[in-house]
Amino acid sequence: MARQRIIIVDDHEVVRLGLRSLLDRHPDFEVVAEAGNGREAIEKVNAYQPDVVVLDIRLPGTSGVEVCQQITEKFPLVKVIMLTSYAEDEMLFAAIRAGAAGYVLKQIGGDDLVRAIEAVGRGEALLDPSLTQRVFEEVRKAQREEEASAFAELTNQEMQVLQLVSEGKTNREIADALYLGEGTVRLCEAGVVRGKSRGSLTKRLLEIHDGLAEVIAALKPEVMALEELYSHYARPQTAILMGHARGVICLAAAEAGLEVAHYSATRIKRILTGSGRAGKAQVQRAIQRELGLGAPPEPPDVADALAVALCHCYLGREK
Repeated sequence: MARQRIIIVDDHEVVRLGLRSLLDRHPDFEVVAEAGNGREAIEKVNAYQPDVVVLDIRLPGTSGVEVCQQITEKFPLVKVIMLTSYAEDEMLFAAIRAGAAGYVLKQIGGDDLVRAIEAVGRGEALLDPSLTQRVFEEVRKAQREEEASAFAELTNQEMQVLQLVSEGKTNREIADALYLGEGTVRLCEAGVVRGKSRGSLTKRLLEIHDGLAEVIAALKPEVMALEELYSHYARPQTAILMGHARGVICLAAAEAGLEVAHYSATRIKRILTGSGRAGKAQVQRAIQRELGLGAPPEPPDVADALAVALCHCYLGREK
């Protein structure tokens, strides 16, 4: 088994000497370098590529937490153990967010520090036992706050719909309960309008516009429900293309004199499934249940469109 290569980072030379003396006695450890500040720490990690960095959380200039974050981002294979004299909640959670694999108090015994380095070297995460309960309490608190915030922005009617969905009510039962009227929720037509050409973007957008205009002329709707544009920051090109398509959709609605209602994807999913993070399969099953279909709608894009329509049907009467 190869020896674990360790760098010690602390602004007090006496502390570094003490730690080196302790760790050098261990047959499986090798202290390859020391550093007294953040800049030196990054330089030494880059030069020696250690397995573990024992890092003081309070350093002059750049803090230990910032150094930890830089190390874990630039050298993902390097494990960092934060060493501190104080059990401060704010620093503890900042270190965890920065990617620290361990967080121990300087008051621990030498054998405990050795075991901590061994554990982190094996890929385990480690907290000083005196701090573990605080982490659990913070996690539980965060979970409670997340659960509460998930429903904080719901309107009264949205809460009613969500409650009825959770009880397994059908669309007819929901309509009756909310005085939407018998037969309010009924599937007339469902499908996908796509640009068929492989030509220019302009031509494909024109095909989408004309296809949608034909649907509007044939079915004569009173309103168009549209999902708000969402894009992941890593896929800007997708957002641009979706923005073009959304533009011609809104143009077709305006030409027909249709009101356009906009709903976020999270809101739509929450109304139909009870969860703003529902996957496509969950949405498909929800649409199948709500409309009494024999099978989930295919392709999934059809279910997504029907979900937007149902969301407006349930919520639009409130406006």
